[in-house]
Amino acid sequence: MDANVDGKIGITAAALQLLRLPPTKWIVPMLLPAGLTVLAGMPKAGKSWLTLDLALSIATGSPFLGQMPRPDSIVYCALEDSLSRVQTRINLILGGQPAPDSLRLLFTLERDHVISDLRHAVADFSPCLIVVDTIGRLGMATGNSYGRVYDELSALKRLADDSHIGIVAVTHTRKQPASDPFSQILGSTALAGAVDTMWVMMRMRSQTENAHLFITGRDVEEQDLLLRFESHRWELDGSCHNEASPLFRFLSSLGSFDGLSSALCSDYLVYCTAHGIKNNLSPENTTVSFGRQLREMIPLLQAQGRVLKIQHTKTGNRVTISGPSDHTGVVNTQT
Repeated sequence: MDANVDGKIGITAAALQLLRLPPTKWIVPMLLPAGLTVLAGMPKAGKSWLTLDLALSIATGSPFLGQMPRPDSIVYCALEDSLSRVQTRINLILGGQPAPDSLRLLFTLERDHVISDLRHAVADFSPCLIVVDTIGRLGMATGNSYGRVYDELSALKRLADDSHIGIVAVTHTRKQPASDPFSQILGSTALAGAVDTMWVMMRMRSQTENAHLFITGRDVEEQDLLLRFESHRWELDGSCHNEASPLFRFLSSLGSFDGLSSALCSDYLVYCTAHGIKNNLSPENTTVSFGRQLREMIPLLQAQGRVLKIQHTKTGNRVTISGPSDHTGVVNTQT
């Protein structure tokens, strides 16, 4: 190779094509990659319930927002909550089941030694994810200085990258509304350049049990997930996509599927054309629109006793649909 990848010489495009690079590491498939993620929302929007559920789901290897994370160790920094409040929430989320030892709870961090304290936590507990709720409690990313916010978040990102883990930094949104939900994050201008992934949670106050979770980032598809707070957990809400929706009808016609999302999307378009149905996909980006609608079908398929999994691969998103053995339909194994 005529290039030093880590130095100043650079690398040719041809050489880069031949490199065997590790795939994206997912803490939660399709939702949360390794690296630095910021979760923002208004106070009392339900961020702490969401992140604690995230931590418990990973620690126990149970589903989170329709995806199945691999069980692993977690460090959760509950900097704004008391022991009794976190105890109550854990008991409610787990429904009385015993909590896993793989979830380590921290209730204090030293403002002047945040990074060193977190490095010690990584060394002591070997987590795949650290949640800091909230970074505002540490005085981080709260000022108006672009340089200060960028430097503070960059330090967290370096820790995540050096340790090959994920860090979720919880913060607040501005009070002023904006057409772009990501521009409502405090320090959003500096933040966008420093972090890998952004989650914004917006509570629908007219319907207090509902919220939107907006997701964007370098390795994750842009998504708008409708959530419903039920049984002390945030769940995907499929109520706005009833069983009359064309995509649900199409998926119901499948017995099983194992192939690329693009192939399934093509089959869906053929189905809609054959039945004279409007597909409701965005013409500007049909593939992304299909992927978003497909995730919104997860709760409805679960109600049928079926399972829909979406896995990111080098060749594209791979979709697996399985269900009861007596469900008839077609099987697609295109890769």
